[in-house]
Parts: sequence; structure tokens; C-alpha cells
Amino acid sequence: MAGLNKVIKFSSQQSGAFNDINNIVTFNIPADGSYDLSSSYVELNCRMSAGVQDTTDAGTGTAVYIPELSWYNTPYQVNNSMFVRRAMLRTTRQGVLEDSLRRDILSANLVNYTHTSEELSSLGYKSGTQHMNYDGVVSSIWRSFNQGGTSAGDAQSSRASTARSAPITIPLDQLLSLGMARQMPFGAMGGGQLELELNASITNSFADGNPVGWSTLTGPSIASTSSVIENVPSGTFAYGNSDAHPVQLTKKFVDRAEFPLHVGANVAIESTGGGGTGTLDAGAANLVITKIWFDADGTANLVMDQRVANLTAETLEDMMIAFAGALTPPLLTIDSANLVMKRIATPQPIQPQMTYLAWETEEYSQAGSTQLNHTFRLPANCMNALIMLPAGTGTVFDAPGSGISKLDDLATYRLSINNKPIVNRDVNVTNGIRNCLHYELLMRSFDAGSIPLKNIQEIQRLSPGLIADQVTGQNSTDREADIIIIGVPTEETATAKSLQVDLRTQGTEGAALLTNLVVFKQVVRTITI
Repeated sequence: MAGLNKVIKFSSQQSGAFNDINNIVTFNIPADGSYDLSSSYVELNCRMSAGVQDTTDAGTGTAVYIPELSWYNTPYQVNNSMFVRRAMLRTTRQGVLEDSLRRDILSANLVNYTHTSEELSSLGYKSGTQHMNYDGVVSSIWRSFNQGGTSAGDAQSSRASTARSAPITIPLDQLLSLGMARQMPFGAMGGGQLELELNASITNSFADGNPVGWSTLTGPSIASTSSVIENVPSGTFAYGNSDAHPVQLTKKFVDRAEFPLHVGANVAIESTGGGGTGTLDAGAANLVITKIWFDADGTANLVMDQRVANLTAETLEDMMIAFAGALTPPLLTIDSANLVMKRIATPQPIQPQMTYLAWETEEYSQAGSTQLNHTFRLPANCMNALIMLPAGTGTVFDAPGSGISKLDDLATYRLSINNKPIVNRDVNVTNGIRNCLHYELLMRSFDAGSIPLKNIQEIQRLSPGLIADQVTGQNSTDREADIIIIGVPTEETATAKSLQVDLRTQGTEGAALLTNLVVFKQVVRTITI
């Protein structure tokens, strides 16, 4: 059928698996028409290993862990764009249109400002991080979980949960400013090429026992209120690893969306200090669920790979189930990369000139100090700038960790353009309490750069297992979830201009010090097609 848009997938010129050495991926875009970049994305096909079960008191089952992608094992949720350190788009006739350095830092921070809390939560289902539903149940794109059947004889009750490959998708508008273009005339431009530099530390290596690069965490503990064991009859039998004598939970799970366990879950049986008289087997510290079924009233029945207790005319009660961690966590592998693009069947007439915005990047570092005072050059076509403070050279977040622009102990900042203050006094953010000047600069900057500002909470989203910390957010004493972007509204000028940045902490030498700063300069560019 004529006149229909087509979605086309281009494979990278390089083959995987990708790692800290083989970390460049290139996609050739043919000169066969116009493409809608706003509907296009990069697809990294990944898999997560099973994880190694702790053999201490382990049974015979094979554990299927809930993996979570993290960067340097930080508690922050990973934005998919953090996979890409640098993105460059060029065409045959116009040359380099955009070369965006440290795109991981820029996108990882901006996503917290350009999306509402609800949007960030909703996007979690296709993220490499874990996703928690409103009932507190955690899931992952890396696993296909079986939560059981309707009876002990139901085949579904014992069907194994499995690991699966899954794509990490990164919209082009998170990698390039031109990624927002609804029509890019690659035909008139002689074709193009997209080159990406993946973050160098994706090999899951360990240095001195600390994870370097992409690593994983296991799922959160199950709340005792939803997992207390009950209804253990007295008698002489091995309890917990048979259909006749399963482990049962006190809470009724009529709604399966509330049920946090799966076949293959590595769990531990722990005492909650109740009045039970039964004695746990030593192996109860490390069990694998082999079967799950539900009674009509929602009672969850669990069969383990080994017995929980050997009871003789005793009753076992007031015990709690919790997730057990892997001895070696699951590890990430990127097997291949694709560029998925939408080709427009009937494009609009091509304009002779195209004006667009792009980002230029300047990084600055110094020995740790309570003050940072430096002058940056802004090109004549710069009409906006954003300042971010990743603590740790070469990282995306706060060391050890992440890419997020951290507030830490920043107390005040002052900005000037060509020695003329943007505001006539210090902007106070002492103890994380921002005054109105900070928000005014932020809103003026985002407006100047045509960046949607939807969220000024300035709290980095935490992993699902730390949701309680997320709720308290800025009230946290260590303020680990606080983030900050400093907006620098400016305008195009006839010549280059200087930006004077003066940052001060409230700490002393040895406390949180200023070390790294990145200035993202938003510039106006025009090309002739």
C-alpha cells in the first residue's frame, strides 16, 4: 500500500559483544528520503546472566534472581541514555551536524526536570532498572517470572521462571537535539551516519572488591506484614518441601498483582520473634521456591527445594520470608546494537535552510576545594547554558557512582556574563534549601532553550527497594537523593562572551568539596540544504 510510513532497522557496522574496548557503534543512514527522528531510537540488545547462588546451606534448586541495572552500584535509577557517552550525527554533504559529548551526564540529569514524577514512574517498565508497581511488587525486563498456578496439580504451579534477553531502547531525542526533528531530509543531504561511544565501563569488572561500571542489585526484602507463615499443622513430617505440607503465608493474595514472589526466587526463612515452638533447619537460610499455587481464598502455598523444618508434634509460626542475595550478582552483556528509524512516505517540501539547537560541552576539574571560581567561554551563538556537578572524574553520578549533578554541600553560587552579574546577589542553596533566585534562573534557562520544565523537585529517583527514601526525599539528613542543575540564561551576541562561575560550599577541608563541573552550552546553528 502506497503512502505509508515505514519503520526500518539498521544494524551497527560493528559486531558485539561490546565492552570497554569495543565501545564504538556506527549506523549508516541511506540517502533514500526523509526520516522522522522524533519517532526513532537506538536499540541495545542485552542479556543479564543468572547470578550465582550462595552455596551455604543451599538446596538443589536453581535460583532466578530479580536483577537491577545500576551504575557503580549506586542506589539511583539508571536512565537508558546513560549507556551513551557521546553521540555524533553527520551527513555526506553538510559534515558534522551535531557532536554531543558527555551526553550521559546531560540526559541523566535533564530527565528528572523534563518529566513529571508520574511519567518517570511510568517509563520504568522499559528501563534497565527494576520497576515497582503500585502494590510494591518488583519486576524486571530481564526476567520472565512465573507466579504460580491454581492448584498443586496445575502444571503452571511449577513452571520455571527464566532469564531473557531484552532491548534497552534510547530515543534519539535523548542523544541529539536533532533527535526532536520530525523530518530530516537525508536524501537531500546525501545520506548520514550516527556514531555512538558507549560508556567505557560496561564490562562489570571489579576493582578491590568494588564494582566498576554496570552492576546489579537483587530485589528488596519482602515486608513482614505480607509474608508471615501460618497454619502449620502439628505432627511428624518434614515441613516446607512437599505438596502435602507447603509453606503458607498469612496474607491472602486474591489480587495476584500484590504477590511479590516467583518460582525460582532465592529466599530465606527468618524468625520475627513470635511464639512458635518449631525449629528451623540450617538450610532455611537459603531456599529456592520450586512450586507456587493459590487456594480459592488467596492463600499462597510455597514448596521449597529443601525442608524448612522437621517438626515433631510442634507448630512453626511467626516466621518471615525475605529475598536472599546472590553470591555473585547477575552481569550485563550488550550483544548487538540497532538503529530503528521511521521513514516518511510523503514528506513536506524541503526548506533551503534549517536552523536547530545543539549542545557543546566543556568539562572542568580541580583539586577538591570549598570554592570553585572559573571563567568559561561561551560562543557568540550560545543562547543558554546548564551547569552540572558530577562528583568524580569520568563518572556519570556522584562517586562512586553516577552522573547525576549532586547538590552535596553546595551553599551559594553566583554567575556573571562579561563581568555583569546575572543576578545581583548570591543564590543561596545552603542545606539544600533553594531560594527563589535558583528557580527563577532555572525557569529562564529552560525557557530560553525551549526545554520543557515539568519537575522542580530536584530529587533523583532511587531504586524500588529504596522507595521509602524516595518519599522522604529532600528531608533526608544525608541528602543523597538531592540533585541540582544551575541554569544560565543568556542570548546570542556578535562575539564570544565569558561566563564567570563562583561556587562555594558550606563545608570545610575534608568535607564534601568541589571537584568537577560540566558546562553544557546550547548554541544555534544554521545549515543550507
